[in-house]
Amino acid sequence: MPAVLSGLAAKARAHKLLTALVVVVLVAGLGAGGYFGWRTWQFRQTSEYATEQLKAALSPPNTEELAKRVDFRALFAELSHAVARAFPFYKAGPDQEHVLSQQLQTALLRRLREKDAGPAKGEEPDAAAKLRQPLVLFPPDFLAQLPAGLTLAETKGDSARIRTEITHPQLDVVFPLEFEMRRGPDGWTVRHLTNADEVAGLLRNALLARQKATVDVVLDKNEATLKRMESILPIQSCEAEAGLLSDGNTLLLMVLMRGQNQGGIQVNNMDLDTTIFGSHGDPVLTRHLNAAEPVYPGAAFSHRWSIELDAQSPEGQRVLGGIPLTCRPVWRSMGLSSAEVLHVAEATDLAQKCDMPGHDHPVGFCKLPIFQE
Repeated sequence: MPAVLSGLAAKARAHKLLTALVVVVLVAGLGAGGYFGWRTWQFRQTSEYATEQLKAALSPPNTEELAKRVDFRALFAELSHAVARAFPFYKAGPDQEHVLSQQLQTALLRRLREKDAGPAKGEEPDAAAKLRQPLVLFPPDFLAQLPAGLTLAETKGDSARIRTEITHPQLDVVFPLEFEMRRGPDGWTVRHLTNADEVAGLLRNALLARQKATVDVVLDKNEATLKRMESILPIQSCEAEAGLLSDGNTLLLMVLMRGQNQGGIQVNNMDLDTTIFGSHGDPVLTRHLNAAEPVYPGAAFSHRWSIELDAQSPEGQRVLGGIPLTCRPVWRSMGLSSAEVLHVAEATDLAQKCDMPGHDHPVGFCKLPIFQE
């Protein structure tokens, strides 16, 4: 009997010990779960977590989630203000910034709902090919670039700075984007584009550089075309003389050009910009002179143009006052028997400033297609 009681007592002690161990484990588990839950809750209040959530909302773009995490109205108000300062002529008027803000928001929302273009096939386009491409505001891989470089730069209390960058291949520019996040009752929200002025300024400089590069391409091509025309049919001499007709009111100006076809191909027609100079060396008249006259390979070229002027007109008076005259032709176009037409294209004079109010830039800048939308 004592042995049985002793065994029961031992079992009771073991049961109590096991129960105690279970209780300890449960308490420890609950404590650990509470601790880790608390730590998880704490992390979710941080700017690091907010940055990761923002990246997730951008990959792929979820407009509903983004609307919870980004104050688009404030961002675009700042950006439109910066754009209005950098491009005062664009959408000019009393509601300029409001119109710009609406336009920028619409453009971004449309882009967020689109898919990025696939990788370009073939070789990377050269500089001239890039300039021929229609310029787009957002690069083809904008949606991939936006979250890829998004990083947390600094946190101070309830404020944090995040940044990313967008490379625009058509403009050959990297746009840094710096934002401020603010913590409020509903968590962290992106509220400010802190370098809006810098972004707008970079865009303006990039567009000016693109326009200059476009003009430079035209000028380089013109120079090569001009050399080719001069090598095919060099104008060896130009003579100009003028005199009054019997009526005393008509001034007849005669221009004679001579040359020789040295290009091995027939020239069918030609157009030359010809400047007439007075005896003082100043230009008195400019005319486009053209002729539809076949000039065979190796053949001499000689053509005379007659220009009638009113002797009493300002240009007639300049010609009369400049006698004896000289002339200088410059090739404008040349039609060849191969059906090829060599042509010197018009190029904007970058040194000439636009004279419209608020247009502090070269002529033609505001006519870029990107400003016609």
